[in-house]
Amino acid sequence: MTLSQGGVIVGQGVLISSTGLAIAPGEAAFGYDGAPRRSLSASQSNKREMAVKVESYDAVTDLALIRVPGLAGGDVKFAQLASRFDSSVVMVTLHSGPARAQMARRGLTGVVGLGKRYMPLNEIRLEAGATALTGSPVFSADGKLVGILMALLNDEIDTRDMPGAEVAPKAFGGGARPTKSFGPMPSATAFSLDLPVLDRVIEGFLSEKQQVTHPWIGLFFKTSPSGGAEVTRVVGGSPAEAAGIKVGDVITAAGRQPFDSHVDFAAYLFDQRVGASCDLQVRRGTSERKVRVKIAKDTGSGHRLRRVTED
Repeated sequence: MTLSQGGVIVGQGVLISSTGLAIAPGEAAFGYDGAPRRSLSASQSNKREMAVKVESYDAVTDLALIRVPGLAGGDVKFAQLASRFDSSVVMVTLHSGPARAQMARRGLTGVVGLGKRYMPLNEIRLEAGATALTGSPVFSADGKLVGILMALLNDEIDTRDMPGAEVAPKAFGGGARPTKSFGPMPSATAFSLDLPVLDRVIEGFLSEKQQVTHPWIGLFFKTSPSGGAEVTRVVGGSPAEAAGIKVGDVITAAGRQPFDSHVDFAAYLFDQRVGASCDLQVRRGTSERKVRVKIAKDTGSGHRLRRVTED
């Protein structure tokens, strides 16, 4: 579906329930003041515009839950999430219609939206110079939802001394850009959320509280000169503090998975499940030890109906 305000297209969304619930990018659902857009409307296949209400927001992925009462009903078709996806051929629903695309790379680590958190992204290349809107849904060949276009890679991102999973210096912007060719025509490159992340978001939005649960242990960190993630701050009362991790510690691995940088550690943490535990290899000075940390819920991940920058 296409989202508009005052006749101006602001993005796209995808229906995820027969009750009229849909997900859309934060920049489409909220205005510059951080409040939900007034007079936001949705339309499908150039049909009449329908009123939209913003119901919830996930600051980590910068996705909003919206309701379109005009699309509620038992005969309404909504997107169903794929249980897994192995093919590289996808179809992206653009404002101008469906476009063939290629999932060129999976599991890239990047930051999305105002939350500036690291998370896994997939690189999508669209044929025929297509220009994608933020929020364009990505489908598999059998019609299952496998992603949502969220970002354009910013070549100017400086990865030095970034405080890891909780803060990064710049976020990707929406849209797509020209890149090297794929197929017979010049292509455009955009980035979508990885399938497990999208699964987490939809599960949270469709829950009774309409809130998405993300993993958190309460650490800020940067890349250590000797490799791994150097802790720069430990949040009081966090699982990391309870486990005895201190500022200056360097986290080098989790189990058999080594971390060359803070980016590796951030990506690992984002993939964990709330309630699970992880065994971290921690270096303090010249000694190393194994520390078990409980994965907690990120209580700061949702500004319910407010889209604001996390400083």
